[in-house]
Amino acid sequence: MQLEEKRRAIEHQKRKMEVLSARQRQKLGKAAFLHIIKKGGGRRGGGACGSLVY
Repeated sequence: MQLEEKRRAIEHQKRKMEVLSARQRQKLGKAAFLHIIKKGGGRRGGGACGSLVY
């Protein structure tokens, strides 16, 4: 019985850490995106997508 409780506690802690990690990743991605947007967004009308042939 004690092992089952430990397993549940470990799984709960693992899920909690996964949520925190996902939140941190999302926050960092948003910050990087906003930094690029504020910086000017790079080239307009050109860039990697401008050279592709569809």
